[in-house]
Amino acid sequence: MRERMVTMSRREIRRYEVISKAEEGYLTIREAAEMLCLSERQIKRMKRGVKLEGAEAFIHGNRGRKPVTSIKETVREEVVKRALLPEYEGVNDSHFRDLLEEREGIVLSRSSVRRIRRAAGILSSRKHRRVKRHLSRSRKAQAGLLVQMDGSPHDWLEGRGPRMCLVAIIDDASSKVLGATFRQEEDTEGYFIVLDQMVRRYGVPLAAYSDRHSIFLSPASERLSIEDELAGKTEPLTQVGRALEELGISHCKALSPQAKGRIERLWGTFQDRLVIEMRLAGVKNLDEANAFLPDYEEKHNKQFSVAPQEMETAFKKAPGKKVLTKILCRHEKRKASNGSTISYQGMTYHLVDTSKAVVPLVPKAQITLLLHRDGPIQASYRDKVYELRSLEVKRPEKQTTHGFQATPRKAHKPAADHPWRRTQINPNKREQKPQLASALS
Repeated sequence: MRERMVTMSRREIRRYEVISKAEEGYLTIREAAEMLCLSERQIKRMKRGVKLEGAEAFIHGNRGRKPVTSIKETVREEVVKRALLPEYEGVNDSHFRDLLEEREGIVLSRSSVRRIRRAAGILSSRKHRRVKRHLSRSRKAQAGLLVQMDGSPHDWLEGRGPRMCLVAIIDDASSKVLGATFRQEEDTEGYFIVLDQMVRRYGVPLAAYSDRHSIFLSPASERLSIEDELAGKTEPLTQVGRALEELGISHCKALSPQAKGRIERLWGTFQDRLVIEMRLAGVKNLDEANAFLPDYEEKHNKQFSVAPQEMETAFKKAPGKKVLTKILCRHEKRKASNGSTISYQGMTYHLVDTSKAVVPLVPKAQITLLLHRDGPIQASYRDKVYELRSLEVKRPEKQTTHGFQATPRKAHKPAADHPWRRTQINPNKREQKPQLASALS
């Protein structure tokens, strides 16, 4: 009795004292109910309990007993054992819970995993810095109204391979990753790849948000004066800017990382989880990383994407394959010569049609070269795409006026008494040459 009294809470002790007074007749049932803020029926039930069991009537029967749903010690030991393995180094609590379920078959809640790891002295790998307050922007109502694209240079392979840059596009309404690829560095081709992935899978969005990287914003655009703008001059487009314009996507350029917070938070999740997943999969180079990425992208979208406010999508229908291939490549401008040829990187080319016939070009007509990532160079002329055929240009040999081949001319050696030999070559030299001294004498 005394031991059970020690384990009672202050509220239980208070109830026991009041009910004891009511049992002894010092308090009526109504007075006891008013003091404990309970009903008279509850007071009568408590009086019966005290009469039969004493103070133990106020102690729950399961107090001090181990719950049936508690985690077994063998499971706790297994979790700690797995958490200390090298391949799970740096995994946060939430990600470790997912890996335990996928790879080990151990199903626990995130809070349970956290308690077990903390009890074993294993801290979280996430550094919780002071949160900076920014005015949050509401999500777009429909998928496809706005997408955000960016690149993240990072040591994705943890030293097992080269340092790479992950380029991705995310939907603002659903936080769904629409396209992603690894590149050696953040470049134009990387954005062409993810744009191609997005358009083929989902369609063309209405607007795209990016930073002010030179891939999106030409440095020459900052040199436009007010007079140039009033004269109707526009800023020159980069290759990606030109592709977005041809696809009909409005391009917005953020002034701060917080303005494109969706994709910035995506980098935090990827750098926390994708790095571990590729470590467990043994990924060691760029090709293996890109082969691993689609399955992980699908897994990530299933776990972290949200349903948009409106189910109707705002993505527009994708253009045809040929049109999309023509848009998502580098464009170089060239002028046609009088002989219906163009030059590129020291080579001369003819434009040929499907029948391999040479296409006649108007002199000084503008030709657009299409530099594909994984295909031959093509040319666009008058809204038609043609193949290129290299032309070997033979320069005529030099001939004399009589038609004979000119012989190579021998180097002329001046005579010993030539004026050039009597002139001082280096004026800073104090000593004069003997020829010059004899001439002066």
